[in-house]
Amino acid sequence: MTSTTQARTNQSPMRRTAAVAAAAVFTVLAVSALGNTRAGAQDSTEPLVILVSNDDGIGADGIDALVESLRERPDTTVVVSAPAENQSGSSDKTTSGPISAAPGTTKSGFEGIAVGGFPADAVQFGLDNPGPEGAPDLVMTGSNEGQNIGFLAPLSGTVGAAQTGARAGIPALAVSQGLGEPDYPASVGAAMEWLDDHEAALRDGTETVQVSSINAPSCTEGTNRGVVEVPWDGSEGTDVGVQDCTSTQENPTSDVEAFNNGFISLSILPNDFPDAEEPEPTTTTAPPSSTDDPPSSSDNAPSAAAAPLAPTFTG
Repeated sequence: MTSTTQARTNQSPMRRTAAVAAAAVFTVLAVSALGNTRAGAQDSTEPLVILVSNDDGIGADGIDALVESLRERPDTTVVVSAPAENQSGSSDKTTSGPISAAPGTTKSGFEGIAVGGFPADAVQFGLDNPGPEGAPDLVMTGSNEGQNIGFLAPLSGTVGAAQTGARAGIPALAVSQGLGEPDYPASVGAAMEWLDDHEAALRDGTETVQVSSINAPSCTEGTNRGVVEVPWDGSEGTDVGVQDCTSTQENPTSDVEAFNNGFISLSILPNDFPDAEEPEPTTTTAPPSSTDDPPSSSDNAPSAAAAPLAPTFTG
């Protein structure tokens, strides 16, 4: 670098101008050739920078499990920017006005930023305010308390936060754990395996800019059946609440079928979901007894009739 700088210093103004123009042309061509890839870490000696967020809030168990596992990896810098409070079911909503941000910590005490907004706001804040480590090489969200398979994915703040990263040109991984008694080591372990497989591409800039989504069942009987790569099935009306780890079914064909039969599903999601309204409930509920009643915590979740998920969707 020094010798190159010195050589350019001795060039005439005209030659320096030509060199700059040539470099600019080369840069444009290189960017065009990359397509959906990005620069990545500059070399293998630099830490891999991972921006971590979620929709359950910075103090949730799932993000704590994910961050603590990432901290054990060598040559990895972890940055946390997550909602200050639970924002489940908020999809990729963003705040129209200014948002607040303050120091916060995970359950284990790892320092990060608690953002007073939606999950997408938290990721955008992290991207807009990089620290000395620079821009992230990967956005990782979760681990969410609750599966985000099938038609639940577009409603999920965990997924929406990951999409925010991908739309900014950063590869993203959304990590979710099945409802019940969350077995976070299952989803977090799968995320670490994914990172093992993709770290070289993240470092050299050849990783495709897209949203990968991991969903691990929380098995009450039987055992987790391992990771399978399957297409995402966003069809409405599918049963997204089954977690049968005793199943013997093989070769699932979708994320819903894989998860329902005890597999950890790994799927690619769109960076943007088509605009679609949430399914209308087919049953009616009584109105609040007064205007002072607080809104239901299920306001942002699919209805029981529209989404056969039990217990309540947590996004």
